Amino acid sequence: MSEFKAWTKLYRTGILKALVLGQLCINLPILIFIFGGFPFFLKANLDWYWKLVLALSNLSLGYLLAKLYWARMITWWRLKAFSWVDQEHWLLLKDSAERAYLIYPQFEAGEASEKRSFGEAEVISEINEFLQHLEEVELTKLDLESPWQMEFALKKNDLILELALKVLFLGLSIYYLIQANYIFGILILVLILVIGHKPQVFKLIRSDAYALKLSESGLDLNYPKQVYIAWEQMQRVEMDVHDGLLLLVYHQGEQVKKQEVKLDMLKIEDKDQFFRLISIYLSRHQEYNLQLMENQSPWN
Repeated sequence: MSEFKAWTKLYRTGILKALVLGQLCINLPILIFIFGGFPFFLKANLDWYWKLVLALSNLSLGYLLAKLYWARMITWWRLKAFSWVDQEHWLLLKDSAERAYLIYPQFEAGEASEKRSFGEAEVISEINEFLQHLEEVELTKLDLESPWQMEFALKKNDLILELALKVLFLGLSIYYLIQANYIFGILILVLILVIGHKPQVFKLIRSDAYALKLSESGLDLNYPKQVYIAWEQMQRVEMDVHDGLLLLVYHQGEQVKKQEVKLDMLKIEDKDQFFRLISIYLSRHQEYNLQLMENQSPWN
C-alpha cells in the first residue's frame, strides 16, 4: 500500500493514536532523561573537562532513569494501546510499535525487565497468546493465497533520483577541481563513490528484470547484485524493521556469506508481510523435503 493509505489505515484503526501516545509519554521523556542536561552543560562557564564529566554523568544517570521509566511505562502503554485497538488489528499494532521504537522487534525480548503487577502480567500474557494466534492465522492465510512463485520489482524512480543527484554532485566536483579547489573536489568525489548504490546497480534502471523472486526452490536476487540462494543453503533470514533491511545468511560451498537487501528499494506493500512470506517459502521447502524422505523410506 502507498504511504498515504498506510497512514490512513493507522488513523482509522486507532493505531496512530496509540503510537502518538507512546512517543509523547515514553520516547520523549526518555530522550529528555538522557540528553536534557546537555544545553545547560554547554552554556555553563566551566572548563571543557568539567563539561565532559558532567555530560558523561548525565548520560549514565539519564540512561539508568530512562531504563527504569521505560520498564514501568511500557506496561502501562501496552494495556492502554491494546484496549484502544480492535483485536483484528493487534498484529498491525505490534508491527507498528516495533518500527516506532516502543517495543522490541521480537516483542518479548525486553519483557523480563518490565515492571508489572500480577494482574498486568496475566493480561499481557493473554495479549501475547492472542498475537501468536493472529500470527499463525496470518501465516496460514498467506500460505493459501501466495503462489509457488512471486516476483518483486525495483523502485526505479528512487534509483533515477539517486543517479541524477550523483551526476549533479559529480559536476560540482569537476567544477571545484577545475577551480583548483582540490580538497572540496576530491572530498565530494569520494562521497559520491562511498554513499549510495554501486555504479552497476544503476544498470537495473533500463532492465525489466525482477529485483527479487521467491520460488519453491530458492530466492533469486538481481538487486543489489545477482545472487541465487537455494532454500537448502539458507542458514538464517532476519529483518531490521527500523532500517528496512533484509539480511540473508547462507552457505556457499564451505563459506558462510551474508547479503543485505534494502526493502525500501523494492515494490513491497507490507514489509512485515513480506518477511512472513519468506518464512512460508522456507517451510514449504522443508515440508517438501520431509515428504520426500518419507516416500523414500524403506518402511513405507
